[in-house]
Parts: sequence; C-alpha cells; structure tokens
Amino acid sequence: MSPELLVSLIGLAVLDSLSPTTIVVTIVVLLSAGRRSWPLLLIYWGTIAAAYFALGVALMLGLGVVVATIDQTVGLWIQAILGVGLLIGSFFIKPGKPRDQSPRLRLLTPTSMLALGLGTSGVEVAAAVPYFGAIALMTSAQTPTAQWIIALIGYVMVMMLPGVILAVVWSLAGERFRPRLERWRDKLRSGSSSAISWIVGIAGFLILRDAAWRLAVTYNLLDGVPLPGN
Repeated sequence: MSPELLVSLIGLAVLDSLSPTTIVVTIVVLLSAGRRSWPLLLIYWGTIAAAYFALGVALMLGLGVVVATIDQTVGLWIQAILGVGLLIGSFFIKPGKPRDQSPRLRLLTPTSMLALGLGTSGVEVAAAVPYFGAIALMTSAQTPTAQWIIALIGYVMVMMLPGVILAVVWSLAGERFRPRLERWRDKLRSGSSSAISWIVGIAGFLILRDAAWRLAVTYNLLDGVPLPGN
C-alpha cells in the first residue's frame, strides 16, 4: 500500500471518528453510568466496530468483482464525479431539529448497549461517506487482501478513538470533567448537521484528489510521478 493511499485512508478514518452520534452516546453513558461506563462502552464500541468491519469485508469482496469488469479509466472518472458530487452536496446539508440520541439511564445494560451499537451502526452506515470512500480507494488501487483487512481493522480502531480518549480522561478526572462533557454533549447535539456537512465535504475532496491524481498519471500529465496504490 502506497504512502499516498495510506494518508487518504487515515484522513477518512479520522473524519469517521468525528461521528456526532457515537460521541454523544459515549458522553451520555459516561455521565450516566459512573463506574459501569467502561464495560458498557466496550460493548457499544465493539458492536459498532464489528458491524463496520463486516460491512467493509462484504463491500471489498463485492466491489472487487464489479471493478474487475469496469475499465480502469472509466472507474476513475466515476470516482472523480462522485467526489465532485459529495463536495457540492455538502453545501446543501441543512441544519435540522436536534434529535435526542441519548440512551436513558434505566436502559444502560449490556444487552441494551449491544442493541444501541447495532442501531447506531445502521444509522451511521447510511451516511458513512468516508467509509465508503475508503472502500472505493482500496478497491480502485487493487489492494491485496491481507493489506485491506489490516487497513479495515485499523480504520475501525481509529473510528472508536475519540470515545476511548473521552473515557480515559473521565476515568482520570472524574466529576471535574462533567461540566465540560455536558457542554460538549449539548454542542454536538445542536451542531450535528454542520459536522456532517464538513465530513461529507472533506471526504468528497479526498476521493476527488485521489481520482484526479490517478487520471493525471493515466493521461501522462505527471511524468515520473508514481501512481498512488502501486
């Protein structure tokens, strides 16, 4: 896997890690469950990570078959058009009424956290533009199986990193961290649409950048520049 592709994947994973839904749920569990937070959150994060990884494997295998039947240049133009579409579409994501995505205290059980993780995965996958972009980039680059499996594992780990960091800080700071967590929770709820707009826009840029680079090399516009992914 080339450094260029790796940087793009890391960038997309960082974007996915900024999911308002996952972070808000993590904060609410920390504020509500006290000492029970860690086991509950591990179930929640693990469920999301497992669901994303399984989806990624399915997409990589399925897209690999489809891409094999498409001319490489045509595929790059499709990727470029997708990137442009995401960039333009990000400006039309309008703020809506905040939805309460917080689990109630009485529902904070291992079983409910498993269900909540699956539910969050379903909601997030519908708008998982960075993740789909990462799958498209690895498929376009014909990344070897062993490499994309490792990349998917690393991707979902990065996705969960903000929540883990919050939990670690909460464990160290305790109640001193509560006022700040409450402010972050409220801001994330009210600004979720804006965050999604930025995530979609940046993902579109990264996808377009990769396609533009490859097309430039394909048409000999960058003589001597190595093709990303090779």
